[in-house]
Amino acid sequence: VSTQSTGIQEESQERIDSLLSPRIFKTHDRWDWIVKGDKIKYIYCYRNPKDVCCSYYNHIKRVFVGHYGYSGTISEFFSDIFIKKNASEQGWYWDHVAGWLEQRGNPNILFLTFEDMVDDLKREVLKIVDFLGLECSEEKVDGVVGSSMFDAMSKNPKVNYSWRDGNVKDPNSKFIRKGKVGSWQDELTKEQSDQIDQLTKDLLEIPFDIKIKDTM
Repeated sequence: VSTQSTGIQEESQERIDSLLSPRIFKTHDRWDWIVKGDKIKYIYCYRNPKDVCCSYYNHIKRVFVGHYGYSGTISEFFSDIFIKKNASEQGWYWDHVAGWLEQRGNPNILFLTFEDMVDDLKREVLKIVDFLGLECSEEKVDGVVGSSMFDAMSKNPKVNYSWRDGNVKDPNSKFIRKGKVGSWQDELTKEQSDQIDQLTKDLLEIPFDIKIKDTM
C-alpha cells in the first residue's frame, strides 16, 4: 500500500498489472461487487454498527471535509443517511455485512471483527498467518502486532492520511481517531442505539447466529 493510493479503486489497471504476486489490495467493497477468483483470498473485517456510524460521521464531517463537504449534525447524519441506506459509497451497513456473512462457508474468506482485534490483536494476527499459510517467526509476528497498535498507526504517515493534509483532509482532524470499542456511547442517544440494536438483531444476529459486541 503506497502513500499515494490506499485502495484498489484508486489504482490504474496498469499499476495493478505491474505488481508482483502475491498482491495485496485494500477495498471497502461489498461481496457482490468484489473481484472473484478461486486463487484469491479475502480477509473481511467488520465492526459494530454504532461505532461505525460515529466513525463514518467523523470521516465525512471532520476529516475529509474537502471531499464530502458535509455540514449536518450527527443526529441528522444518523436519521437522514445512516439508517436510510445512504451511509456510504459502499451501501447500507447491514446489507454490506450480511452479504459477506452469507459466504461464511467459503474457505477462501477469513472473517475478523474490530472488537476481537482490540481484545487480542496477536491472536487475530495469528489467524491471518494461519489463513494465508505463512511461516512467521515469533519476532516477526510481534513486529506486525506492534506496528498495528493504535499509537503506532496514528503516527504512521502510510496509514494516517497526513499526506492529504490541506488537500481534502482537515490537518486538525485525525483519520486514526480513537481505536476503541464503545465510544458511540458519548455520541448516540438511547433511541438511536435501540434502533440499531433492533436492525442488528433482525438482519445479522438472528439470521447468522452471531453476537456483535458494541462494548468491551
